[in-house]
Amino acid sequence: MGETTTKHKPKLRMRNMIATAMLFAAAPLGAHDGPHGPDVLTRVLSTERLNNQLVITIELTGLGGPIVLTEVSAPGATNPGIQPVYVNFAEDALVSTRLTFATEIPPVFTLTLEFGPLGQTEIKVTP
Repeated sequence: MGETTTKHKPKLRMRNMIATAMLFAAAPLGAHDGPHGPDVLTRVLSTERLNNQLVITIELTGLGGPIVLTEVSAPGATNPGIQPVYVNFAEDALVSTRLTFATEIPPVFTLTLEFGPLGQTEIKVTP
């Protein structure tokens, strides 16, 4: 009788380990609140300075379903706004915008790209 108990213990342990692993593996799936952000690859192609203004050209590459860029912003800068830019899966789009800074253009700043209900993404810019 003692032998039978010993034979089943490894199976029971294995079953418990699998159940525990599944429980912990599934926990992070529900832990994220809010949107994941747009499926887009971004790249700064060029920057051009003119006093306290900076013209930035960005390349967007769609990695998922269609997305729409609705706004571009940076801390301490104003932007006249952009026309919506539509990007489909595996499609490239170029966006140029002019930022006007209240003071000098910072050596490094974060450019925020807004994609409406899909969320936003940020790009580090070093003019």
